[in-house]
Amino acid sequence: MNWPAFFQDGRTSYAAKVSLSGNDLILSDDSNRPRAFWKLDQLVPVKNTRSELVLTQRGQPGQLSLRGAAVTGLRRELEQTSAWRDVKTRNRGGRLARLLPLAALAAAIWFFWPQIVNWGMKALPLAAEDYIGRQMHDRLIAGQNVCTASPGRDILNRLLTRLAGNNEAPLQVTVLDDAPASMSLLLPGRRLVLSRLMLTGEYASPDQFAAALAYDMALADTRAPVRQAVAAVPRFAASTEWSAAHVANRIRLLLPRAHTRLHTGTPHDDATSLRILTDAQIGSAGLIALLRSQSSEALTQRAAALVETTGQPVLSAKNWFLLRTICNDDSR
Repeated sequence: MNWPAFFQDGRTSYAAKVSLSGNDLILSDDSNRPRAFWKLDQLVPVKNTRSELVLTQRGQPGQLSLRGAAVTGLRRELEQTSAWRDVKTRNRGGRLARLLPLAALAAAIWFFWPQIVNWGMKALPLAAEDYIGRQMHDRLIAGQNVCTASPGRDILNRLLTRLAGNNEAPLQVTVLDDAPASMSLLLPGRRLVLSRLMLTGEYASPDQFAAALAYDMALADTRAPVRQAVAAVPRFAASTEWSAAHVANRIRLLLPRAHTRLHTGTPHDDATSLRILTDAQIGSAGLIALLRSQSSEALTQRAAALVETTGQPVLSAKNWFLLRTICNDDSR
């Protein structure tokens, strides 16, 4: 049976007729004059779909293309030959051989991703970290009510400036009115996003609130937020939904909350927090109380290791009240 096809190489092209004879594929022209003999065991399928079959011969120029019914007919004849079945097996093995190194590389990247992140953070510019944090921040607060009421906002800004002193950039804190109650996320680029309920209900005193801010500043100094954010990329990328609300929810789920940050902290982070408080002339009582409030033996031991110091009041009772009215429009 002759099947219509089209042959082309760099020098010539012609409408061909293809027939099968033993282990040979015979290419003829319109006059049924044989133009080429291709060995079945030397065929290489370039494209092999239901409606199109493109073949080349190993080590030889030119492509043979078949479409439509000719594909079905020729393929039916080829399937009856052992040479063609060997070609298909070899082709599948070749694809598998090409895919295996890529699969191994992907698995290695997935498995060693945290170590890769730790190594890469040493070379990550601060400007890039700030950009990552700004993008995450903007997605988190999209559609949310950001609390900016004065004088609560002014009091918070003065406290952040006091903690930063002359040697550090202040922590950028965004308070959301209708965010989940336990939301307190430390983002790359020295950004903290917390809920109104976290601010008003979590901290027993302004000393504890200042200690929590100092602790997040200490973690920001270690670049822990950007390491955690980049380390979460494989889990984040596994998502199939990319709406704004879903992205914000994924960020909330993947980043550690305030309690987790305290539990995964180290004595070095405790010492850095204490230094920040001391430089701001704030005593250690708030930090010690904050660690002890977590009902953890390990944190209680870390609190016991801290030196008890005294300092100036963080906020007056009036300013502590006004700070927590940051989400009230009538707080003046």
